[in-house]
Amino acid sequence: MTEPDNFTPTEQFQDVNKRIWNKLVKEYFRDINKLESDLDLTTPRQALLKACLHKEDDSLLLTVGRMQLFLHGTTYTRDQFPVVAGSLLDDVDTTVTYRPKITLFFSEDSEDAEAGYKPVEMEASYRLISETSATVTEAELRSIGNKIKTNFGAGSGKIFKKGRKLIYYLDRAKGYNFLLRSRDLAEGKELIREILTMNGDTLDTNTVRLRFVIANVLDKTTRIVAFQHLTSLSF
Repeated sequence: MTEPDNFTPTEQFQDVNKRIWNKLVKEYFRDINKLESDLDLTTPRQALLKACLHKEDDSLLLTVGRMQLFLHGTTYTRDQFPVVAGSLLDDVDTTVTYRPKITLFFSEDSEDAEAGYKPVEMEASYRLISETSATVTEAELRSIGNKIKTNFGAGSGKIFKKGRKLIYYLDRAKGYNFLLRSRDLAEGKELIREILTMNGDTLDTNTVRLRFVIANVLDKTTRIVAFQHLTSLSF
């Protein structure tokens, strides 16, 4: 088909972008079941959705701005590259270090980040000590993912306040080796307890150790905002 008489590269680009880009944006924000005209702009996540959607009368500059906001103001880009640990199977399957690992990613909402700073992030992970890369199944990983969704992804997500106290918990026999930076001991212990309880284990309070971090660690609040943002299953 030849180009129409009124063809312009800019309009053609924006037309294609609207159809493709908005589909990606709506899939990412699929937890918001509202028409664009009904979005509550006082709610940060709904306001972010509206700001990322391309519209028919957008200028080229605004189109590019919406694209940049979606790529850098959400976890979409990072979600495309899950954390994976790899090495020769024969060398690592018999060691604790390379047993299948479950990682919970905590990320501060971008709109809550302090001006001039990136959103605060944190990880908490543990090993499936009774499994190897050869024995672990997709069904088992999905089951674990659903447990995490139920325990940490409901509502607005799990709130954890990162701080200057280092909480250490080690139980190699069960695959636990937590090193968390928390505002206080009680909150750090509670997060560890929740993960252990989810796995059917009990927190041994005698194993918890507390240290003060000398380095300047931002004392910020982090939040897991949705299920698709909080797990990485690597094996």
